[in-house]
Amino acid sequence: MKMFAIKYRKLSIVTAVIATVMTMSAFIPHQEKQKEEKFTNLKVLPKNTTPDELKVIMREFNASLGVKCGFLPCAIARES
Repeated sequence: MKMFAIKYRKLSIVTAVIATVMTMSAFIPHQEKQKEEKFTNLKVLPKNTTPDELKVIMREFNASLGVKCGFLPCAIARES
C-alpha cells in the first residue's frame, strides 16, 4: 500500500508540474517569425523595399507635404 502511495504522489507532482508549465506558457507572448512582406504595387520604389524602409519613406512624404494622412499606408507608418 505504501508503494502505491509513493507512486501516486510522484504522478501527482509530475502532473502538477506539467499543468503549471502549460498554464504559464499561455501567458508568455509568442514571437512568431515574421515572413518578409513583398509589396506588389510599388510603381517608383524597388520591389525589394522592406516594410521599415517604406514606413520611413511614408513619414518623409507626410512631413514634406505637411499633411496628416488617414489612408492605410500612412496610418501604418504612423503607428510604429
